[in-house]
Amino acid sequence: MTLEQLIMLINLVVPFIVLLSALLLPRLYARLPEQVQRTVQEVAHTAVLAVEQQFDGLPGEQKRQKAVDLIIAMLQAVGLKSMNPTLINAALEAAVRAMNQVEKPKP
Repeated sequence: MTLEQLIMLINLVVPFIVLLSALLLPRLYARLPEQVQRTVQEVAHTAVLAVEQQFDGLPGEQKRQKAVDLIIAMLQAVGLKSMNPTLINAALEAAVRAMNQVEKPKP
């Protein structure tokens, strides 16, 4: 292989590697444990607020199940198909506690 051929090969391969990296790195980053935990926490917070808004009159256990179902659906939507139930429950409880600590405005 001549030097010219090697340079031409590098010129062809490098853009492909850069493109592949740009597409794969965000997916790989999203699967890092710390990032997954942060995503679950954010999703749980959103789910708790949404369930509280939509199903305010339901008993607590039914609202909890609605929140778990919503969390699972939202996580699956962002590509996290299989999630540890303990992590989901912990994030859910933390989100409920945070919501309850915020003073609700009086009518």
